[in-house]
Amino acid sequence: MTWLPIPEFKPLHFLRSGHAQTILGSIWPSSNNDFEPQVRKVTLEDGDRLVVFDDKPQGWKTPGQAVLLVHGLGGEVRKGPLERLTRLLVGRGIRVFRMELRGVGSGMLEARGWTHAGRSEDIASTLRDIESWIPGSPLSLVGLSMGGNQILKLLGEMGRRPLTQIRKAIAIAPPICLHTCSRSISHGLNRIYDLNFVRSLNRQVQKRKAQLGLPIPPSRRGPFRLRQFDEMFTARACGFKSVDDYYTRASSRPLLPEIQVPTLILAADNDPIVPIESFDSVEVSSSVTVQVTHGGGHLGYLARKNGDADFRWLDWRLLEQLCYESH
Repeated sequence: MTWLPIPEFKPLHFLRSGHAQTILGSIWPSSNNDFEPQVRKVTLEDGDRLVVFDDKPQGWKTPGQAVLLVHGLGGEVRKGPLERLTRLLVGRGIRVFRMELRGVGSGMLEARGWTHAGRSEDIASTLRDIESWIPGSPLSLVGLSMGGNQILKLLGEMGRRPLTQIRKAIAIAPPICLHTCSRSISHGLNRIYDLNFVRSLNRQVQKRKAQLGLPIPPSRRGPFRLRQFDEMFTARACGFKSVDDYYTRASSRPLLPEIQVPTLILAADNDPIVPIESFDSVEVSSSVTVQVTHGGGHLGYLARKNGDADFRWLDWRLLEQLCYESH
């Protein structure tokens, strides 16, 4: 068995809805890490660079266990889920690499290119560098939301020829069908996430306006929907024919039957950003396990403790799965 049985998620009594879990899960206070990670830079195939934080436990040596964490759209490596999970994993003696997406965070000025949901090649470049830094060490992959889609896409593209050090992968709330996610996020209360993403993306474009050098970048006042942003900017900046071409080619769902690395996909049935309909009749290989929880929202998972040290149900489940050695 590759995966431990996942216990039932039981939300806090006042946080049963997907919206409540998603919003409060993102702002619920967490303690800060006092780590001083080594900051590394990965050179990508087109010459751009991205930043990787290397958190090495005291006394760690090869071939010790390691994990690569990849955040999602609007996520960060120095706070939120990645920081919390890093603290737990390092406390168990596991080395953690936290990858910033291209052009994001501290690596914003290291790249002329733009990240997108299908940038699997950036993870491939990062993995090759990690294998040179820690030769022989077993490596697990964890991707949240858009980072999860990138990991799944990469593993599908690798098929039967994955990098030898990868032992398992976990994707949490991955948008495996971008068409479905785009339609869902543009309706009803889900519009609050649509607006939040677009505001953040517009700010990033304005910060990088001169550096990106595109002929018609979005104005400060628009666009106002994620699909519009992807049509006006992402597709154009990243070489896609159209937004529909981008959503089709960047979605990992068609590649799930090709994955040969043991992979766990965890999704919530009330996720307002990645609707559970994305997984209807999904075809996967025998190496892929899809687990749907009743509740949890989008990366929220604030639960009654039930034996965990705090309310962060997802953090403890990830720790269990990453520390588990199958036989």
